[in-house]
Amino acid sequence: MEQKHILIVDDEAAIRDMIVAMLGKYSAHVCAEAESADQARNLLAARPFDLMIVDIRLPEESGLDLARDCHTLHPHTAIITMTGFGNRTVAKEALEIGVYGHLNKPFGSDQLLIAVDNALKRMDLEKQRQMYLNELEQLVERRTAQLSKTLHRMEMMQKGLRESEWKYRSILENIQEAYFRVDMDGRILMTNPSGMALLGFSGIGELCGLDVEDMCGMDAKNFVIEPEQMRTLRAVLREQGKISNFELSLCRRDKSRFTGLANMQVVTDANGEQVAVEGTVIDITRRKEMESRVRASERNYRIIFERSPLGMLRLNSDGVIADCNETFVELMGASKEQLVGFNPAKNTSSKMRKIIARALGGEVSVYEDEYTSVTGGKTIELRAIMNPVTPGKTPTEVIAILEDIGVAKKAQQELVRSLEANKQLVDKIPSLLIQVAEGGTVLQWNPVAESVLGIPAEEVIGKPLQDIDLDWDREVLVRTMNQCLEQEEHIRLKSMTFHRADGYEGVLGLTVTPLSSGPVAQRSLLLMGADITERLNLETQLSHARKLESVGQLAAGIAHEINTPTQYISDNTHFFKDSFEDIREVVGAYRQLFDACAERDVEPALREHIEEALEEADWEFLEEEIPQAIDQSLEGLERVADIVRSMKDFSHPGTKEKTVTDINRALASTITVSRNVWKYVADLEENFDEALPPITCLPGEINQVFLNLITNAAHAIGDKVGDGSQGKGRITVTTRHDDAWVDVLIADTGAGIPEHIAHRVFDPFFTTKEVGRGTGQGLNICRMIVVEKHGGEIDFTTRPGEGTTFVVRLPRR
Repeated sequence: MEQKHILIVDDEAAIRDMIVAMLGKYSAHVCAEAESADQARNLLAARPFDLMIVDIRLPEESGLDLARDCHTLHPHTAIITMTGFGNRTVAKEALEIGVYGHLNKPFGSDQLLIAVDNALKRMDLEKQRQMYLNELEQLVERRTAQLSKTLHRMEMMQKGLRESEWKYRSILENIQEAYFRVDMDGRILMTNPSGMALLGFSGIGELCGLDVEDMCGMDAKNFVIEPEQMRTLRAVLREQGKISNFELSLCRRDKSRFTGLANMQVVTDANGEQVAVEGTVIDITRRKEMESRVRASERNYRIIFERSPLGMLRLNSDGVIADCNETFVELMGASKEQLVGFNPAKNTSSKMRKIIARALGGEVSVYEDEYTSVTGGKTIELRAIMNPVTPGKTPTEVIAILEDIGVAKKAQQELVRSLEANKQLVDKIPSLLIQVAEGGTVLQWNPVAESVLGIPAEEVIGKPLQDIDLDWDREVLVRTMNQCLEQEEHIRLKSMTFHRADGYEGVLGLTVTPLSSGPVAQRSLLLMGADITERLNLETQLSHARKLESVGQLAAGIAHEINTPTQYISDNTHFFKDSFEDIREVVGAYRQLFDACAERDVEPALREHIEEALEEADWEFLEEEIPQAIDQSLEGLERVADIVRSMKDFSHPGTKEKTVTDINRALASTITVSRNVWKYVADLEENFDEALPPITCLPGEINQVFLNLITNAAHAIGDKVGDGSQGKGRITVTTRHDDAWVDVLIADTGAGIPEHIAHRVFDPFFTTKEVGRGTGQGLNICRMIVVEKHGGEIDFTTRPGEGTTFVVRLPRR
């Protein structure tokens, strides 16, 4: 087998070593290794590879992005992708990129060798096919060129000078640039229709009756405003023979002025004598105006940036402060020299670093908390809004607006004035902003309003706010706006629901502020706010968590209270058991004595009295049943103690730090605590991995995930079997592990999840349960705990009518 060069890209050294070992055992291929996409790109740029085997999940970026780049930049390198998650969508996307194979981990050496062999053979065939195509194309090009030359010579011979002249005139008459030929004295010898239009010979009627030659003989000086420009033009042409991109101030036939950009060259005769000048002129007046506007806008931006009452700074793509204004310097209590060049993305609090990282990733981010300046040591209550500037896919910089919340009202008013002064700054503010005239006409509708409400500005500006095609509470909004104008003070709408045309449902927080600095006729309203849907979701989750914490504390107290009497009842029952044994021995001794007395002379009345007492007490029954009753009591007490221990484990107060946790024990406690939820409708089967390693996690929150999933499973079965009187369903709880993950599978035999809502089960507030039975937050909280707080995964498979299996994957490290 021919020796090939193979590049293996995976962030796990063990996987790379395994692949190298498999390939080395059965082939003579030369292998190179890379642990990241950047390292792989460097190796691909340094030398050619016949094959690249890449893991789809890499630390910094997707292996699919690396595969796309490799497919584009190195088309002669075959690509095989691999993944450990078996997702069909990912495999399909990989194949659409043009990879030659896809492997699902774990895979054997046979699978690997077959995939590698097929990919290399396919690439060899592709190279051969390309070579044949190239050869065929070259042959066709040569034959076509030969035929074209022959045809061209024949055509030239037939048409001669007449055809050349026709082509030349056709080109002149159809090019967009104004063409001029001027003699050395400055008289126009020739121009084209574009030249006529440029100098003011326009209009259909005029053009129809005017030949190009009618302009000939005019002096070019008639159209040049600045004589010095004409002298400079002539001097450069005499010395250099040509001039490029030379700006001229020109006037038209009607004396209107414009700026032209000229590209000219000298025409010489057969003796080398300069006989004329020819070239093109284009009108760049509009471009010059735009450049002037850009410069003016930049000046305005600098004025606003420097004079803004809000702290403002620019972070470059690395998170380093590139510029800041004096207000920011005052907020931080440091000098500008200390701040410019400082990297807050690496050298500040963890919360601020996360906010900056999100902004650098292209997401508008807000920081609102107490903040201590690293450079100046000053502590303030800070609100910082990070707005990424994204002309392309990747932000080039981040513009941050900061304020001391203690003076928020004054800063907001200053911000409104700044918005009125410069629209560019308005567009950078990451808050919804709508300005409405007193009569209800929309005057401003910023990009955030476009994004949040899903309606472009051009569709609403100039129209009445009441007529906008948006499903929101118009009556409340109009009443609030009228009230604001009457009272001349701002009014806060804490929450107002809206429904976009794309189906998104959200909640707005709005502040309606009157703008009445001018005459009454010019009064308007400013609506500022934000989409607070996510914040309300988080508040709901926090409230839910606090309720669970209270329930946990209550359960812990109940467990403690139950545990104490259970302890002494258990002790006393053990005492009764031991004492009964002693009593039984004493009674046995008395029976022996009684039997012995029967052989001697004892009064019959006494013997009869004892026999009656034993018969009345039913001693034989008591002797048999009392030990059984005591054993049953002890078994029940042990069960109560077991429940108490589970309640204490489950309700153990959560900590902010992760601790080493036995997942099997956590599941057992949760199953015990939730027994009353599932015992009537389902049997629960435990398939625990006895070798399951402990992991580091937040045990209280992980218990909540398990409880939510078991409760959902019980509800799903209950919806199918009713009260369980006609037969129960089954809940199966399974644990397993591999080198990287610990998996918990909770399966039920309920009715399954309908396909049309399966994609929404993790959405906040989405539920199919009746009111009072579910809030729609359970699975959303599970996803937040597993994915965001533990870096894990949660997914499910479902079969309508047969049941659902949820899989929670938690990283071992």
